[in-house]
Amino acid sequence: MKAKIGARILRVDENDLVTQSDIAHKIGGSRQLVQQFISGARGPGGFPAPACRLTDRAALWRWCEVAGWLWENGMIKEEDVRAAEDSAVINSVLDFVYFRRINPDLAVELCAELQFPLATA
Repeated sequence: MKAKIGARILRVDENDLVTQSDIAHKIGGSRQLVQQFISGARGPGGFPAPACRLTDRAALWRWCEVAGWLWENGMIKEEDVRAAEDSAVINSVLDFVYFRRINPDLAVELCAELQFPLATA
């Protein structure tokens, strides 16, 4: 008889949200360099806007958006941006599956409103 563990995959990556320091670490640069990208003082401009703010001084960015900007501007490899995008999409779907378990009626209602087919799994 096989025993079931009952584990569920909740995320394939810790989090898509990153700080300025996280970005600097991922690209092997300094916080000051990242701040210059953010402000437009360095690079081509158009750095992604923060996804949210923890405080007035502490912002969080979506790594997949930052990675896309970095790749478009020749600062990271295409495989790195693809991995960031893949992780973000997979985590979003896993988040939806998790929250659908919490409130299935709301999930069905929202999917119907958005004309998005609801998977049965």
